[in-house]
Amino acid sequence: MQQPIMDDPAPVPPRVLELVAQATRQKLAPPVMHAPDETAARLEAWDVAAARAVRQAGLKAARFEVETAEELARLCTLDAPAFTLLGDRWVVLLGQRRGVLDLVVIDGRSERRLRLRPAALMAWMRPPGAPRVSQPWLAIEPPMMLTPLTFPPTEFIRLMRTFLLEGREVWVVVVYGAVMAVVSLAVPVSAQALVNTISANALAQPILMLSTMLLVALSAIAVLRVMQFGVVERVHRRLWVQGVADWIRRTSRTSRESRQEISNRELCNRYMDMPILQKDFWSLLLDGTSLVMVSVASLLLLAFYHPLLLAFDVVLLVGIAVVMLSGRGAEGRAVYESHTKWSLFCWIDDVGHMRIAFSDPRGRALADAHGEVLVRNWLQARGSYFSTLLRQIVTGAALDVLATVGVLAIGGWLVISRELTLGQLVAASVLVSQIGAGVRGLGQQLDPIFEGVAAIETLGRTLDAKLEPVGGEVLPAVPRPMAVELSVDHIQLVIQPGERVALVGGNDGHSQVLDLLYGFYDRHPPLTLTGRLDGRDVAQLELESLREQVALVRGDEVVGATLLENIVGPDWLGDHAELDALIDLVELRRPVLALPGGFDHDLLPDGDGGMLSDSEVRRLVLLRALVARPRLLLIDLGLDRLDLAAPQRAALLDWIFDRARPWTVLVVTDSVDSDEVLARCDRRHVLHAA
Repeated sequence: MQQPIMDDPAPVPPRVLELVAQATRQKLAPPVMHAPDETAARLEAWDVAAARAVRQAGLKAARFEVETAEELARLCTLDAPAFTLLGDRWVVLLGQRRGVLDLVVIDGRSERRLRLRPAALMAWMRPPGAPRVSQPWLAIEPPMMLTPLTFPPTEFIRLMRTFLLEGREVWVVVVYGAVMAVVSLAVPVSAQALVNTISANALAQPILMLSTMLLVALSAIAVLRVMQFGVVERVHRRLWVQGVADWIRRTSRTSRESRQEISNRELCNRYMDMPILQKDFWSLLLDGTSLVMVSVASLLLLAFYHPLLLAFDVVLLVGIAVVMLSGRGAEGRAVYESHTKWSLFCWIDDVGHMRIAFSDPRGRALADAHGEVLVRNWLQARGSYFSTLLRQIVTGAALDVLATVGVLAIGGWLVISRELTLGQLVAASVLVSQIGAGVRGLGQQLDPIFEGVAAIETLGRTLDAKLEPVGGEVLPAVPRPMAVELSVDHIQLVIQPGERVALVGGNDGHSQVLDLLYGFYDRHPPLTLTGRLDGRDVAQLELESLREQVALVRGDEVVGATLLENIVGPDWLGDHAELDALIDLVELRRPVLALPGGFDHDLLPDGDGGMLSDSEVRRLVLLRALVARPRLLLIDLGLDRLDLAAPQRAALLDWIFDRARPWTVLVVTDSVDSDEVLARCDRRHVLHAA
């Protein structure tokens, strides 16, 4: 089907964005600023323009093709709002309930709500006799799934917010737990009735009936328990998936300021505490809710037997409070133990990551000595935390013993006084044993809370890391090379579109210039360094639109993906003939085909490249930027140490600096072959040390 073509720089009505933001519980980013001439430069399908508008609003869009009611139903299983454009009407899917879709149709200034099943919606969207075609939908989700967990007043509140992320499922688990607690009272009630029946008359029929009723009750508890497991497993999986998506997006967007405060690799590695949080989540939802519900139900039933047992309930509650208070300080000690553990993890990571520093005897001695200090710190912190936890466990066990002896003594005296039947005494004993089991295990049940707080505090260092700014002025994607204006230490440098300029000098100022033009300084560049791209202040540009059109070649970064994915990324739809020519131009075909799997060979991250040499990795990084066809090509020593024969190097430089290429080039070089690069540049600019 021919898709509508959009020429509006802000193609999605604000009301549509408002609806999907409310459905995802997100705040919209400030409106972006569009250049006046952008409309003339952009004519594209509605879904492409709409996805860009969604991104600029601070959300994330995923495109789905929907042709049948079954495909629409599968889209609804994502539990994410979605919308599509049908003629001049926007159809917004907010959710579903029992197979019925909650829809909003926006037509101009009018708005109406519909509730339809998927088949009815497909029939409404496709007039009778119309051909069967696919309709693109954009499913919307928050760019950062765990945003509600950022910047809490305390880490305990952050942990509670984690439960609120899955509020509906948590509520289901609590309801199941309440029903199980009520049904579990069948055990003491049946025991009471059984003892009373045997005491009165030893007939088999009442005993058989009580046994059958107890079997039904316990079977119901078992079924509810299995259903609880199913719900908690869904929460377990969803929390993991949301966390992975959030971590990948968040750690790739940390700001320059954040990376100067803490290693980004450490922020990434902190995700290793997510399994601890999941385990604690599982334990608290299943065992924690069961313990609380059963204890509350048992205390209530016990209070109905006799006023003296009601007073015993009050004493038990005071005892439980004492057990809780005996663990005071455990939360802080658990967090400190987590800090010492992470210091140890980071040291292990450093030792494994650095090739040279720990390869000689002196370096290995340093690794052992510092590692021993960190291990001692962890042992001390762990011992401090465990002593608090052990105190709580001992207090709980003592309360269990006293409660069991107490109820037997009180119950026995009441039976002798004929104020309580023998069956009620047995039932009270069962109830107290249930409460005692919970109190006895209170220390173990509170351990997941303390561990959870420590884990969420560890994860919080990443969740609270400062990110690159969202929004700003959109850099128009016009089909010509980019113009650049720089002010470095009050010296002006104007680069015309299509120029080839070299930066030379014996300091690191050139890297700062390229960082500025690539948006690494966020909104706060150095006072002596300013830049403009196509007449627009770099510090005020939207980073996504900037980096779509600017490529930076620096270092030897490769990722743990296939070699082809390292070059072109996923779902590449570019010119394969040009890609083949570029691969030959940088002389990568022969070394790549020698690898197991060729272009499908998985590389090692952190610049190792695995079976590729350092020069081959540098050529791969250069190739990645050339394939992107940016409007501005920034090369920071990326043409040095490529290990190419002179004729091949000359051919590569001729291709990059050819006037037919769609880019402006700003290159930094300091190699012995720099004369070859400088000779192909229109001019050079010398950066003096400040």
